Amino acid sequence: MMYKHPDVKMSVKFAGWRAFSGEGLAKTMFENKGEGDGYIGLTPNFPFAVVMTVDPAQIPGGQINCKRGAFMAGDPTVKVMPKILPAASCAACCCGGMPPIIQEISGTGMAYLNAGGTMIKKDLAPGEELIVDTDSVVAFTAGVKYDVRNVGSCLACCCGGEGCYNTLLTGDAQGGSIWLQTITYEKLAKKLVTDGSKSEKPAAGVGGGATSAEVMIR
Repeated sequence: MMYKHPDVKMSVKFAGWRAFSGEGLAKTMFENKGEGDGYIGLTPNFPFAVVMTVDPAQIPGGQINCKRGAFMAGDPTVKVMPKILPAASCAACCCGGMPPIIQEISGTGMAYLNAGGTMIKKDLAPGEELIVDTDSVVAFTAGVKYDVRNVGSCLACCCGGEGCYNTLLTGDAQGGSIWLQTITYEKLAKKLVTDGSKSEKPAAGVGGGATSAEVMIR
């Protein structure tokens, strides 16, 4: 919570089964106790994040499969439950980028999901396939098939920057929707630590100026 109307009161309740899906043991409830309209400002719990709004009731199947920690807030009717990753193979369960236990979001109200960088939604036609980076998947509708595909040759696995597998998402008979993010919190933290350690090194040259090398490679 960043700010709220004085009439909006806060309470805490036990999170229940949602705690096994990556949520905390307690959930915070905000209720407007005043006669007029109230307001509240909520933010994700990590930097460079974006927030996506989605109504599970407006999605075929009424359910959304999300990565752990993607759920940020929602109406009281929104339910967050742990779910076994519906992976199409053992390789998809181990190498698809999502853990074996994910979040299932359902209900008739508005849910707010957070992700890193830029959020991209892709609607799949029936049987359409989309190959994505294993860290990019935030959520997908219940009917989407979740699998992996080898990136290619041994050289591609070692030097391509994508590892050995990419995530393969396929629409069912009704199609489906997926939501992708451009950067994860883990990647961001690793990048900040790496850049910070580099910045602590003394600069070459007199007085921290440019080096005397004739050729520089970046």
